[in-house]
Amino acid sequence: MKYTPEIYARAVREAIDEAPVGERDKVFKRFVQAVARKGDARKLPAVVRELERSDVHAKGGRMVTIEFARTLGHETSEFKSFLKPEDHLENRVNPDLVAGVRITIDEERELDFSLARRLNKMFR
Repeated sequence: MKYTPEIYARAVREAIDEAPVGERDKVFKRFVQAVARKGDARKLPAVVRELERSDVHAKGGRMVTIEFARTLGHETSEFKSFLKPEDHLENRVNPDLVAGVRITIDEERELDFSLARRLNKMFR
């Protein structure tokens, strides 16, 4: 039976929470080895994302991804003023946007201020 990243994340979270503080690293290493033996090592990045998402949501935060068309410097700090301290911010560069920005909140809501979206909308 194959397990989803969500099931793996829930299982490892429970195991880590039950383990003594000094043993948590060992528990996580054994978990990774068990997943690899099961043939699901390719799912580990998704499991880590799910663990991170559940931690952020448990603290009352949101997962916020901001995609820019090109690398920005200090301008990204202005976006942090719109976020709560519990929110997790991830910046990405996506050249397909041409120009502008796309903001995704909890992988559910999307604010698309990109030139690519405007061009697609104009030429439909």
